[in-house]
Amino acid sequence: MRADAALRSAPRGSACTGRLLIAASRGGIGRFQLEAAIRSAHAQPAITGAIDWEVVAVLYEGLVRLAPAMGALVGRAAAVAEARAAAAGWALLEAIPADAVASYQPYRALAAHLLARLRRPAEAVAARDRAVGLCGDPALRRFLLRQASHVFCSAGALDARPRRIGHGVPLQSLQRDQGRPHAA
Repeated sequence: MRADAALRSAPRGSACTGRLLIAASRGGIGRFQLEAAIRSAHAQPAITGAIDWEVVAVLYEGLVRLAPAMGALVGRAAAVAEARAAAAGWALLEAIPADAVASYQPYRALAAHLLARLRRPAEAVAARDRAVGLCGDPALRRFLLRQASHVFCSAGALDARPRRIGHGVPLQSLQRDQGRPHAA
């Protein structure tokens, strides 16, 4: 199994990784072990200074095979985008049935990020607006707005313009139209 190879290649600095190796040697890799391995891989910057996104992507592949929950599908798309290419992650994200993600905020947030990386600004803005609209946590909403502004503007694809949508939530209107006002 590719997940076994990924576990062996992951840094062994954490106790969690060691336990996962023991579980793998006993044939005990399951959903919870893969979820723990993913969390362990995300903690690796404290030890190694970097996340090995290919390892994370392989672990998510295993998780999706065992437990194809919405969070695993979205996480796999994110990891593949980081490990390989935004287009590869976007293809995985698009393969998720639309009705299943209609109100799933993490899907919309990742879609906005990937669409911005793919230089598809109008779609990125729409996805970002939907992600913010689905967000009930004010701190997370502020984070999404800051992150979107940074990602979109640093990509050079969009200009930031303030606007409000939904329940008076302030948003950045990000577009490429060279100064023309955004149609609300």
